[in-house]
Amino acid sequence: MNFKICLLLVAIGVSQVCSVCNVGLGKRQTFDHEVDVLRVQKGPLPIPQNMTLIFDYEVDPTDSLEMTYVQIQGSLSSCLLVIDNNVDVKKAFRVQMLSPEPVTEMQGTAKVYGIRRGN
Repeated sequence: MNFKICLLLVAIGVSQVCSVCNVGLGKRQTFDHEVDVLRVQKGPLPIPQNMTLIFDYEVDPTDSLEMTYVQIQGSLSSCLLVIDNNVDVKKAFRVQMLSPEPVTEMQGTAKVYGIRRGN
């Protein structure tokens, strides 16, 4: 599934599935900055298996942070990303990264960018 179709699925509010391992969600804005980095790893394992990494991030409700952009990168050349569109994208994201075939290890990183708004 190409990236344009993935963006269309976001627009109509269903879970998005893409077959890339590096994707950006949102849009960088003037004065935003990196506020968090999530790292997830599975393996190495002696026997290859299908793997899933889960990124589940939510801004603390007492924080004035508004997320602007999330850069997700995986260690595989190709993977499936399932992006939950049933969350407020300025406050949370949920992404599953799945290996398309059995592997012995898999890593992923999500860099979160945002702006702290005045209360």
